[in-house]
Amino acid sequence: MNKLGRSVIAALLFAGALVVAGCGEDDTTASPGTPGVFGPGPTPTPGPGPGPGPGPGPVPVVPGAAGSIQFISATPNVLGVAGSGQPTTSIITFLVADATSTPLAGAPVAFTMIGPGSGAYIGTPNDGTPTTATGTTDASGNVSVILNSGAAAGPATITASVTSTGGTFLTSAAVISIGGAVPSARHFSFAATRLNLPGLVTVGFNTTVSAFIADRFSNFNVLQGTQVSFFTEAGSVDTSAPTDATGIATVTLRTQDPDPVQVAVPPPADQRNGWVTAIAVVRGEESFTDLNANGLYDLGEPFTDEEEPYVDANDNGVFDPGEQFVDTNLNGIHDGPNGVWDGPGCPQAGCNPSPNIWRSLRLAFTGNIVNCTLTSTPPTAPLINVPNGGSQTFNFSVSDINGNAPGPGTTVSLAAVGGTLQGLASVTLPDIVGGPYTGSVTLVDSAPTGSPTPGSMTLTVTSNDVVVVSPCTSLTINGTVN
Repeated sequence: MNKLGRSVIAALLFAGALVVAGCGEDDTTASPGTPGVFGPGPTPTPGPGPGPGPGPGPVPVVPGAAGSIQFISATPNVLGVAGSGQPTTSIITFLVADATSTPLAGAPVAFTMIGPGSGAYIGTPNDGTPTTATGTTDASGNVSVILNSGAAAGPATITASVTSTGGTFLTSAAVISIGGAVPSARHFSFAATRLNLPGLVTVGFNTTVSAFIADRFSNFNVLQGTQVSFFTEAGSVDTSAPTDATGIATVTLRTQDPDPVQVAVPPPADQRNGWVTAIAVVRGEESFTDLNANGLYDLGEPFTDEEEPYVDANDNGVFDPGEQFVDTNLNGIHDGPNGVWDGPGCPQAGCNPSPNIWRSLRLAFTGNIVNCTLTSTPPTAPLINVPNGGSQTFNFSVSDINGNAPGPGTTVSLAAVGGTLQGLASVTLPDIVGGPYTGSVTLVDSAPTGSPTPGSMTLTVTSNDVVVVSPCTSLTINGTVN
């Protein structure tokens, strides 16, 4: 290092910080302190002076000049957009200290925001500088700036800097999330871990149902603690649950009385007699298409108008008198769509700034397996009549008393004598609502001869959840393989 470089370093050291740049091959950079804190470099060690005798010793640190700045807190660290009904301001605090780590009072601090725009600002409102502000540390060395959300969602980052004789020190706050803050009907799903339950024959069989919610900007983290309500046509369900940090509210739905509403008196079997409607309801906003991308609903933008939530017990897709409903406006009757967009800040007369939005889920309560068929296509007499060297297709079906497919894990197996089966000879049923469960196999004459051979096919059903009743325990048809 040349003499000029040493002189520059010495001067800066006596000023209280080591901030060196552009000194050639021996350049030295400032040493960072703890994460988010940039302070002076290491204290130099004694060395020989320019003449005889000991060197000058440790360089003294000058107190009273800023030597570091660090982020302390952001309260809260999640905001809602303006008009959302959620917190829209956050206090971001930093600490300034001198080179001895003593909090420094009276230090001027500059703030800069990088954020989503659309009205978000720091500091004084309407001062023409929404992304910059200034402040002065108090007696404890703390300084704060207020972040105000706007109409758009997104992350916001605040950077604070302080300048002294030792240079400029800066740090950034943790990212602050700005979201829509109310559930959006466009981002609302309702699901179950199992849909087909043995509810017609088993009491206390559980499934987990979950509501998945997010705001209009697809953010779920701003909705933690939002209360979601649940209702069911049959069995029972937890009344409500708060969303977790991922925007999911989960409860248990249990089989028990009452059974599903009887839609039709058999015979014939009607699958709807075993169907169960459950709904999830939450306060939020109706779905809309943000044509101008300003983060707000504007008159004329397309939206989906929702009616009051109801439990469609007869499965016909419309509300019928006597069906359970959620009376959002407490007028004693079920109301259909009101013709205007409903949500926070809605601009039209008669709109609801906090409507109930909802989703419906269809499950099935199924019973013992009592209906099984095994037939040829096309029908023949006898049922098995495989042409010499040819094949014949057979269809099978499996269901409960209402014609609904058995629950997941039920197995259907087929075995043949006198020919070879092609296709799935054994199948494990999936989790489905509806029925019956159907499939097909082909019986092939694998050893053509000049004379018919007796043939048979047997269908067998097994289940761990319900009872398999004859003929489903072993259904056999007979004929010939020519």
